[in-house]
Amino acid sequence: MVLAVSTVVSGLLGFLRDWLLSGKFGASPELDAYFAAFRIPDFIFGVLVYGGISVVFLPFFAEQHAKDKARVWEFANNVLNVFLLTIIAVAFCCFLFAPALAKAMAPGFSAEQLEQTVFLTRVMLLSPVFFGISSILSGILHYFNRFLSYGIAPLLYNLGIIFGIIILTPVFGIAGVAYGVVVGAVFYCLIQLPAAVNAGFKYSFVFRPFDPLLLKAFLLMLPRIFSSAAIQFEYIVLLFIASGLSTGSVTIFNFTNNIYLLPVTMIGVSFATAAFPVFSKLFAESDFSELGRKFSSTFRQVAFLVIPFGFLMWLLRDLIIALIYLHGRFSPDAALLMSASLAVVCLVILFFAEIQVIYRMFFALKDTLTPTAITAVCVIATIYFSFLFVDLAGKEPLEGMLSGAFGLGTIQDIRIIGLSLAYVSAIILQFFLSMFFLIKRNHRFVRVKEISLSVFKSLLAGLVMAVAVYCSHATILHFRQPFLGLAFYGLFGAAVYLAAAAILRCQEIDALKDTVFGFLRKS
Repeated sequence: MVLAVSTVVSGLLGFLRDWLLSGKFGASPELDAYFAAFRIPDFIFGVLVYGGISVVFLPFFAEQHAKDKARVWEFANNVLNVFLLTIIAVAFCCFLFAPALAKAMAPGFSAEQLEQTVFLTRVMLLSPVFFGISSILSGILHYFNRFLSYGIAPLLYNLGIIFGIIILTPVFGIAGVAYGVVVGAVFYCLIQLPAAVNAGFKYSFVFRPFDPLLLKAFLLMLPRIFSSAAIQFEYIVLLFIASGLSTGSVTIFNFTNNIYLLPVTMIGVSFATAAFPVFSKLFAESDFSELGRKFSSTFRQVAFLVIPFGFLMWLLRDLIIALIYLHGRFSPDAALLMSASLAVVCLVILFFAEIQVIYRMFFALKDTLTPTAITAVCVIATIYFSFLFVDLAGKEPLEGMLSGAFGLGTIQDIRIIGLSLAYVSAIILQFFLSMFFLIKRNHRFVRVKEISLSVFKSLLAGLVMAVAVYCSHATILHFRQPFLGLAFYGLFGAAVYLAAAAILRCQEIDALKDTVFGFLRKS
């Protein structure tokens, strides 16, 4: 609940950030350069932090805390110091080779755009350093179930970027946004430090890179590093392709992902993050029956909550885009392309949200090899699909079908939708491969019949909601103000969904009540 609430607030701040960016810069070369500049810092963060140490630190910390509570902090400090030095070294190398990297990533950019991309990249290379420190602090907080500071951190990160847009861009232009990213990363780190200290963390300079426990963690982390590197390489290839499309394509693709990832983060990542330490503890205690029950419960609750978001976002995508993006320098043609792209990616919100839970289960089982292999296959599939669908989206008959379906007849280049089609295809493949191999690993962990029945009921309730919202919007009520339309149809849709779920006797309603009331009692 803490993570979900904080993610909602952070998501709203993210939309405010995007509203400011779209109004100030539009789908422009400057904003394309800004999003392109994120790729190298994100590569470092994704490979070394999110996909590396943050995955293995918690299970090892939990294991060491159970064995020796005194020496566990020595282990934490050693991990912090060794990986912080590693991140700084990698960031410095990227700083030196930024011009060559930018040109390789975005060959379709003009010379001026490449120069902007290099400068913005070098500024934002500071952010992975602070995120690296935060990853250790976050792991400590997760173990002790202290999620408040961790939940507030993304809010401060977004506020830092908003500060950059409002205060710094009038002076520094698009560079002001990059400075805001660094400010946000600093506060993202600092807000978690007091809570970690309160949990028992005390910094000391321990630097033993060849410590057997650290080497064991590193070996376990290697598959995940390769997996994360593959994902980041996938993003770079998508940037490579988008940079050669019409101006603003990079911006449109990033803005679309920002919208569709909100329910994935708010629900999928929040539940998966909260369940991860529980999964780890139950596996360490060999309580496999309870582990299977907990996985089933988490999976079903994520599906129950994310399904209505998927339906509503598909139906109300034009209102969402009109409210957040269609103003200032953002053109109607860019809004139409965003609407079409969002309609495509909304199809896999459920799949991507559940992948977060499935992967945390693999990590809790100390199996990083299987998700790494799955990710590698899906990255190759994404790259293949990207070139295929982008090419097909510029030719008949697919171009005509997409233009007709989404009303894009006046737009000359609609190939950006091909990237969304490729993305969707790969996510579906990733989900089914993940479920297959998790069941194959141990069928006790996945209660297939229980999960399938629950998801079917949630989908049926979502379909009832979608029909009710569509009929009321098409025949009865129209709102000139996008905010009023979203507010009304969001509340109306939620009421219909809960009513349909109650009629279908979805057990997740009771679980949701218990979660909410339990949270309120603790508060």
